[in-house]
Amino acid sequence: MTVNKPIGTVLVVGGGISGMQASLDLAKLGYLVYLAEKRHNLGSIMTKRDKHLPENNCAISAKPCAMCTLSPLLISVLNHRNINIFTEAEVIDLEGEPGSFRAKILQRTNNVDYNRILGCGACAKVSEPDNNLSSNELCWDCKEKNHPENIIERVLQLEMDAVILTGRNANKLGQILDIRLKGNRNGLNKLTMPGHTARPGIFTCGNFSGPKDVAETVIDASSTAAQAAKLLAPIRNKKIDKVYPVERNVNMEKPKVGVFICNGGNNIARVVNMPEILSYAKNLKNVDYVSEYLHLCSPESIAKMKEMIIKYTLNRVVIASCTPNVLEALIKDGLREIGLNPYLYEHVNIREQVSWVHSNKPEKATEKTKDLVKMAVAKAPLLRPVSTTHADIIQASLIIGGGVAGMISALSLADQGYQTVLVEKNNELDSFIGELKEKVLAAPNIQVFLKSKIKDVAGFPGRYKTTIAQSNGGTTYVEHGTVIIATGASSVKPKEYLYSQHPAVITQQELEQRISQEFLSGVKTVVMVQCVGLKEVRPYCSKNCCTEALRNALAIKEIDPDINLYILYRDSINCSSYPNYYTRTQQKEIRFIRLGLDKKPQVTNVQGNINVQIKNPYPELMLNLQADLLVLSTGVEPAKDNKILSKCFKIPLDKNGFFAPADQKFNVVNFKVDGLYLCGTAQGPQTTEESISQGYAASIQAANFLDRKKVESLGIVATVDEELCGGCGLCEKHCPSGARDLDRFKRVASVREVLCTGCGMCVAVCPNGASQQHGFQKEQLLSMIEAALC
Repeated sequence: MTVNKPIGTVLVVGGGISGMQASLDLAKLGYLVYLAEKRHNLGSIMTKRDKHLPENNCAISAKPCAMCTLSPLLISVLNHRNINIFTEAEVIDLEGEPGSFRAKILQRTNNVDYNRILGCGACAKVSEPDNNLSSNELCWDCKEKNHPENIIERVLQLEMDAVILTGRNANKLGQILDIRLKGNRNGLNKLTMPGHTARPGIFTCGNFSGPKDVAETVIDASSTAAQAAKLLAPIRNKKIDKVYPVERNVNMEKPKVGVFICNGGNNIARVVNMPEILSYAKNLKNVDYVSEYLHLCSPESIAKMKEMIIKYTLNRVVIASCTPNVLEALIKDGLREIGLNPYLYEHVNIREQVSWVHSNKPEKATEKTKDLVKMAVAKAPLLRPVSTTHADIIQASLIIGGGVAGMISALSLADQGYQTVLVEKNNELDSFIGELKEKVLAAPNIQVFLKSKIKDVAGFPGRYKTTIAQSNGGTTYVEHGTVIIATGASSVKPKEYLYSQHPAVITQQELEQRISQEFLSGVKTVVMVQCVGLKEVRPYCSKNCCTEALRNALAIKEIDPDINLYILYRDSINCSSYPNYYTRTQQKEIRFIRLGLDKKPQVTNVQGNINVQIKNPYPELMLNLQADLLVLSTGVEPAKDNKILSKCFKIPLDKNGFFAPADQKFNVVNFKVDGLYLCGTAQGPQTTEESISQGYAASIQAANFLDRKKVESLGIVATVDEELCGGCGLCEKHCPSGARDLDRFKRVASVREVLCTGCGMCVAVCPNGASQQHGFQKEQLLSMIEAALC
C-alpha cells in the first residue's frame, strides 16, 4: 500500500480500556492522539461494573467497582499532554488513505460549569434504569445546562495518519468507514496479523472485534498501537521533550507545609468527616495552607494545587487521598512544573488504609485520618530535596527466544528503527509461520544467534551487557537497553497410556505432522484423550489442546468420513478464534465423551490391540473402545532455562515455573522492573493469536522505554555514610537488585543508584546505621512515631 508522508497523528475511536491503552502507548512515543468517546466519560462500562478484577476485593465499599485498578490508566490518559480527548463525540465520516486520513466528528456539548459540580451523584443516579429519583432532584446547574435546548452540536474536522477502532459499535462504524465485517460484531476480514482491517491504515482492538477479557483487551490495544506506530516510524524522533523550570532552592527557607486533601466523592467522604479533618489540619505546626478537592487527580485540581503552592510560597506538600500508585507520578510532575523538588512531598493513603477498611466505623476512621495526617505533617519539614542520577539508554533490544512471539517482537522493533538481537537455543527459528521466519532473517537491523544461550548478564535496565554462549564454544558480547523474554514453553512427553510402548499411541503434535491418507490407511477407530498429565501434575489449562484436537479430528474426517472418532474430555475450551470448530465436529458425527474428574480411562494392550475402558458418569456406564489410533493431548510445561534466566535478570517465576508478569490484567507483558518485558508462552499457555498480540505489545513497551533516551534513578535510593561503614558486606549480600558494591581495600560499601529499587533491605541489615534511605531516614521516621504517640 502507498503511505503518504506521516504527520504523527492517530485517531482512536472509543474511550474504554482498549482505547485508553492504545492512546497512551502511542502518546508515550511522542505522537499526537485524538481520543473520541461517544459517552460523556472515559472508561466505558468498566467504571460501572463490580468485581471485574478478582484480586481486588472492593466489596467493603458502598458501591464496589474496578476503579481502584483502572484509575492509574485513566489518570495517565487524562493528564497526558499528547492526548486530546473529545467526549460525547462520534465519527460520522472518514476519507483518505494511510498518512492522510480526514475525519468528521460530531460532538455534543452541554456547557456545564464543572467547577460548580458538587459530586452529589444525582446526575448519574437519574440515568440508571432502576432509579427512584426525578429530574427535580438534580442540582440547578446540571439540570439547567443538560436541558435538550442547551445541548450544542458541532462538527470537528481532523487529519491523521492512522485510525484505531475500539468499543462495541462495530456494525455502525463498519458501514461509516467502509470496513467489511463478518458476523455480528465478532470480527473483521480474515487476518494474517491481529488488528488489521480490509482498509489499510485502519486498525481494530478491544471489543470491536469480539468479546474479550480485560487482560486480552489491554494486550490487544498495545498490539494494535505497535502496528499503527509502524506507519509513524519515520518521525518517531521528532517529539518535543517537556521542559521544566529551574528548581527552587528551599534549603534556607522556613518549612511551609501545604495539606491537600481529596474527599474522593463517596469513596472517602462518606466515611471520613472531611470538615473535621480540614479544621484539624489547619491547627498543626508548620501548616500554612489546607484545602479540599473533589478529585485531586483531575487536571483542574492539579492546576489549582500548583496555583496555591505558588501563591502561599509553600515548600513542603502533604497529600491525603487514595493510593500513591494513582497519584504519586502526577503530583511529582506537577511539583516539577512549578520548580519544586518532587521529593518534598509526603503521601497519606486515606482510602485503602482508612475509608475502605473502616467503612462501618466513621468516627474511628476520622480519628485515624487525623493521626495519619499529623504524622505526615511532622515528617514533612524534615524532607530534603533529592537529586537523581541519569544514564544514557543503549538504543537496542535483546529478545530471548525465536518462536512466534519473539520474532514478532523483533520485527516490530526493527520496523520502528531499533537494532535488535534475537537469541534462539535451537538450530533454527520457529517455522510455524514460514513468512515470518524469512522476514526476520532478511531484516537488516535484526541480528540472529542460533544454537545460542545467555551465559551472563551485567548492567541494569537501559545499559545491559550480555554474554551469549554459542554452540561452537565461542562467546559474543552485546550491549542493549531492553530485554524481551520470549522463551516459549516445552511440549510435554506423556508417561502413561502406553505412550512410547505402542506405535499406535501418539501425541496431537505428532498426529498433525503425520496426518495423511496413507497414514490413516486401515484405521477404523480413533480415540483422543484430552488433558493428559494435566490437572494432577500441572494444574493449569494449556489452552491449545482442545482447538488442536478439534482441528485434527476434522482433518481426519475430511480424509475418511467413515472413521469412528471419539474425544474423551474433562473440560472443553474452544478458542474464540475458531468458533465454528465445535459445530463442524458435530456435523461430522464426532462423538464427545466426558470423563469424571477422578476417573481416568484405562488403556491396555490386548494382543497388540489398544483397548480403552471408560467410566462414563452421565449416565454411569462402562464403555470399551477398540482403538486403531490413540491420540494424546499433552499440553505444555515451562522451558527448562527459565530458572537460569530468572536469576540472570532477577525476574520472578510463578508457582508453575513460568515467568510472572507485574500484573495479570493491566501489565501482562511487563515485569515490575522497567526495561524487562515478556510475551508468548514464556508466561504460561497461550494461543498462537495471543502470542502474536503479546509479541507486538511487548515491542511497543520496549520502544517506549528506549524512546526515553535516558534512564533515571529513583529518589528513594539508599545512601552510605562512609565514616560509619565497616565494610562487613551484609548490605551487598542481602541486596535483591545487585545495587551494592563493596570496596575490599577501603572496606567501604557504595550504591549504584540506577539499580537501587528503594526496598530498604540494606538499611535493615546494616549493624551500625551507615546505610540510610532518602525519604525514610531515621529522624524522619522517629518524628512520625513521636507524632503518633502524642
